[in-house]
Amino acid sequence: MKSFTRYLIGGALAATVFGLGALVALAADAPPPPPPPPPPPHEGRPERGPGRMDPEQRLQMMTEQLALTADQQAKLRALFTENAPKMRALREDTTLSPEQRREQMQKLRGEEREKTGALLTAEQKAKWEQMRQQWGHRGEGGPGPHEGAGGPPPPPATP
Repeated sequence: MKSFTRYLIGGALAATVFGLGALVALAADAPPPPPPPPPPPHEGRPERGPGRMDPEQRLQMMTEQLALTADQQAKLRALFTENAPKMRALREDTTLSPEQRREQMQKLRGEEREKTGALLTAEQKAKWEQMRQQWGHRGEGGPGPHEGAGGPPPPPATP
């Protein structure tokens, strides 16, 4: 009877070892898991600014940062909602050269910037300008600190 019990225990042990070996072999042959999906635009990149946020996201961000009044929110919502399709149309317009597209987008952004600034108090406007500088937005003279990559480096400073 002892030999029969040893036989059963040995068989069970052999089956377990064989099963574990098969699982290890299958796991080794399995393809690696797919990479995680990319984050939505601007998630994890607050230093880049509003970019292509939809009008409500831009308004929410500005409301949180600048403590906008209900009246300011209503007026900015209308402005952002009006300009969003115009910007989208410019980005999708294949009849424009890159230079024409850039010029028209800069003009539209400038108009929006002027109207936005006119709706803010002096304190809000100062903070908003500071936020824009951190985002690296283009000023009136060209690329901000995060833009213009790929062009020639600036000339060395002369002593």
